[in-house]
Amino acid sequence: MTVLHTLKELNAEWLTNTLSEAGVLEHGHVISVKAKRTTHQSSLNYFLNVKYSADTQVTAPKTLFLKLSRPERLPLTAAEVEYYTKILAQTPYKITPTCYAAEFNSEIGAYHILMEDVSKTHSSLPYQVPPSSEQAIQMGKTLARLHAYWWEKPTLNTVSDLPSEAVIQRYVQKCLPGLSTMFDFLGDRLTPQQKRLIENLTEQWPHWMIARTQQRPNHLTLIH
Repeated sequence: MTVLHTLKELNAEWLTNTLSEAGVLEHGHVISVKAKRTTHQSSLNYFLNVKYSADTQVTAPKTLFLKLSRPERLPLTAAEVEYYTKILAQTPYKITPTCYAAEFNSEIGAYHILMEDVSKTHSSLPYQVPPSSEQAIQMGKTLARLHAYWWEKPTLNTVSDLPSEAVIQRYVQKCLPGLSTMFDFLGDRLTPQQKRLIENLTEQWPHWMIARTQQRPNHLTLIH
């Protein structure tokens, strides 16, 4: 399937084919689709309102959620697409919205992801406000289910590359510039002691992780 790069490429025929391949459109076809943009820093996100032909089954989704890669952030990796197509496909728990299609263009590093719309039951948190204790616990429990299922799984290396020393160091170097941005954003909400702790952990983490990967068993799992 061809990756959608812009919303202009979205049409009724493409959506009909995509939903049919996903097994959620058994008969009938899409007549029209309208998109509403929603703000997000890392991707172009749209809520889709879909109208179908009269012979379409009543279970066909009337609304959908579409993610497109931002052109200014290209090239991206296939990590998010592989999360849906490889990891969640082998995870028995429903911990994220249903994914109907996820494609990646390796030549330019772009993707599209078409998902279930859960806006009636879920909402995103504003970046300016930290989550409440209850919200943080809910998020932690959800991630813990993913971590627990993949803990020391024999098939772990089939869904993700095991981290080498070079990969770990590259990851840290990529994250380091974000520390100052995070500190500026949090301001006085972060105590000096908390700031030093984060800096120390960032410095020591690569050494701990490299040693961890050399252990047997290494007690690794997936994170997201």
